[in-house]
Amino acid sequence: MPLQLVENAIQQTGQAHAAVQRAVSQVMINEAARGAELWWSLAQGLKQPLLTLSLLPEAVSGPANGSASPMQLRRWQLQQLAGIIQEVDRACQTENPTALSDALETRVLPWLEGLLETLALLRLTLRTAPETAGRAA
Repeated sequence: MPLQLVENAIQQTGQAHAAVQRAVSQVMINEAARGAELWWSLAQGLKQPLLTLSLLPEAVSGPANGSASPMQLRRWQLQQLAGIIQEVDRACQTENPTALSDALETRVLPWLEGLLETLALLRLTLRTAPETAGRAA
């Protein structure tokens, strides 16, 4: 079950990444109000993988193997996302499509890429955990 949740979060993150990539150019060719609408739609999708991760049991991995727990990782990601949302909101308020496009490209996309890397590592940890436990026994 935990592995499936991580797989779902990876898929959701990939979908959000693709949507943000499309939006980077879309906001440039639309009025500022339309760009803000696009952003609000995107912001909801950014939260989805973190909501999925909230379903992971705390005991999945953690300090016992020297890594942060899923809860701590999710907390860090939520803190980062909150700051990014504030920055992109400020870019929307400037009513400058270039500022919004730049914020999406330089803040949101790198965050999503980092989240994908984190999730890939968590998936690898979950896949190898039974093997490691079997060798230790």
